[in-house]
Amino acid sequence: MQSAVKKVDSSLDIQINRVFGEWKSAGSKIVNESKEKIASIDLSVRQNRFCEPYISYVNEISINGASLSKMLSDKIYEISEENVCRRIKDVLDIYIISFITEIDTDELHQIWKETGRELGNFGAYKTKSVELKEAYDKMKGIKNKSERNLWLLFLKKPG
Repeated sequence: MQSAVKKVDSSLDIQINRVFGEWKSAGSKIVNESKEKIASIDLSVRQNRFCEPYISYVNEISINGASLSKMLSDKIYEISEENVCRRIKDVLDIYIISFITEIDTDELHQIWKETGRELGNFGAYKTKSVELKEAYDKMKGIKNKSERNLWLLFLKKPG
């Protein structure tokens, strides 16, 4: 990863923030010269039926990664439980992904079925509104963050 990042921009660097382990993907981030995070990368070597090839910007190398539907299914599952306040970035990710792909709910349900996951009841959105706002307010790097944008994330359907 380090050499691929350096080929794109020699001023960028990789920092490891989670070591690979059993049932745990490796986590790293791309940082600029000021050590500010530009992007995060999770790397797993587990078998995954829900992957698709992506073409790298560097030398057009094909890299297998989780499909957008698998990413969405994981993120929706995580925010359906009471721990949504710790996963507030997933809410933003879902919102953004909804603008770049059509969401196939049948496919999401099939993924949950095959992976043995059962969605929570999303009850925290009613019972933890203060905590949700605090978690949202703590997010860094979002421009034009406002109270209105918070409710767009939680209530308004894109489009």
